[in-house]
Amino acid sequence: MRIWRGAGPESGSRIPLAKPAFSPDAMQKLNVVSNEDNFRQMQEDSRALLRQLPAILTPKQLEACARMEAEKLASQKKYVQQIRISAGMSPEFDDTRPREPPLKRIPVVGKVRLEIRLTANASPPVTADLVTENGKTTTAFQGPDGLWVEATPTLYEDGWAQVDFTYYEERRGQRRRVGGAMSSRMLTRRPDGLPSYGGGGGTLSGGSNTYAISTMMKVSAVE
Repeated sequence: MRIWRGAGPESGSRIPLAKPAFSPDAMQKLNVVSNEDNFRQMQEDSRALLRQLPAILTPKQLEACARMEAEKLASQKKYVQQIRISAGMSPEFDDTRPREPPLKRIPVVGKVRLEIRLTANASPPVTADLVTENGKTTTAFQGPDGLWVEATPTLYEDGWAQVDFTYYEERRGQRRRVGGAMSSRMLTRRPDGLPSYGGGGGTLSGGSNTYAISTMMKVSAVE
């Protein structure tokens, strides 16, 4: 495992990524559906978080957190609209519709590489290069803003990947889990066949601290 601070992911991968089984048009449409679904999940997570925070934050802190959540959702919605335009679709979509049920996908057998860049609040970014068995959790590593991070990347035969994250605070030598888990889904290749980065983020609350998390990542098969 390699970890860097304040630097972006390595440019270009020496490891071939899984090849999608879909045509470029089909991949593009699936990408639209996935990002719409991710936005709906972010909305649900944001509402759940804001329901919990009044018990631990002051009114001023709660107002700042609510504003941060609204800005995050607005930015993500704009991103989804841009993807829809790129796919030749209207930018508007129904963000109140229930999320799509997950498709049954077949995980790749073997090891996968996760190249990731994480930021939290205003701290310098942390970049890590991790290799693990597909679907298995990596060894915890020290992330941004003093957080410890566990990542579970799962790469599928159709070229999609999902990365689940768990974050911990360290207090007096003990690590305590922060909020709930975060997940991001992505296509590992763009419709033109080039490697693709995915991203995500959200807000976690731990003790008296609130963390605005942002991730940028690439998942590939190790051959």
